[in-house]
Amino acid sequence: MTKLKKCRDLLQKIIEEIIPCILFCVLFIVFIVQVVMRYVFNNPLTWSLEVTSICYVWIVTLGACYAQRLRSHVSFTMLYDAMPEKKRHFLKMTGNSLIFVLFGLLYIPAIKYIINLKISKTAVLHLPFSVVYSPFIAFLSLILIYLLIEIIEDIKLLLKPEDKEIKPL
Repeated sequence: MTKLKKCRDLLQKIIEEIIPCILFCVLFIVFIVQVVMRYVFNNPLTWSLEVTSICYVWIVTLGACYAQRLRSHVSFTMLYDAMPEKKRHFLKMTGNSLIFVLFGLLYIPAIKYIINLKISKTAVLHLPFSVVYSPFIAFLSLILIYLLIEIIEDIKLLLKPEDKEIKPL
């Protein structure tokens, strides 16, 4: 079981951390090269915008998975924090369940659509759009897994008996 867990952790690290980091470096380098070529040599590159756009799509999509795993998305919880614990877990479970159902309904059509995008190619590099938008499938898969984990945790917390506080006499 530990080998399976190590394999899962390595795969998570590659998908959510290493690939976005490498692509951010590529994006940054290409951006700097583009600025130098445009303003120093007065010869703008045609492919740089396409590369930076594709890198950005991949970084944001895979980075969102990382943020979901760490539960570090920005949220405004002033009203949520003022509620009793059971209501908070119920609301979180309800919201996550709604998102889970909607993303679940989106999963198969998204795969079919991205497969169909292989016909279209980008203007300069002639990459199939299925390659450009393929991280969306990883995004949907990982978000569904993370949402399911959170829903199960909230159900366990809702079913847990309440701790009775002993009040002093």
